[in-house]
Amino acid sequence: MTDTWNIVAFPPIDDFSGMTPLSDFVSPKATPQEFAEPLQVDHRLAARRDRLTWAEDALTAFRKANCDVPWDGEFRHEPYVGQLPQPGGGGWYLVVKQENNGNCFVISKDVEIPLPSWQPHYGRDTVVLS
Repeated sequence: MTDTWNIVAFPPIDDFSGMTPLSDFVSPKATPQEFAEPLQVDHRLAARRDRLTWAEDALTAFRKANCDVPWDGEFRHEPYVGQLPQPGGGGWYLVVKQENNGNCFVISKDVEIPLPSWQPHYGRDTVVLS
């Protein structure tokens, strides 16, 4: 199976409202009711595995991307996950911000990030993982 990942480099983004820290996305907090039945536990574990695999693939695609503005430095903070409306769910994207100058990179699988004409960006790349 091959997946197409889209990576877009942006000038600094400072508003992450509506997005979830990657650690919470991969391992959301569970309520006691969710552990009441074994099938619910299995479902939650499977969902966590799916999200972890998605995050690992997103970061792998990011490392392989060749945008006009290369990554240079450390993470400013942990990456964030957002979601674009998509039939059937999914549509997740990862936002990574670098420390040295605040440039951001948005990584999405099978969903091209829409760019309004007024939105400056530094380039985009597509990475295929198999």
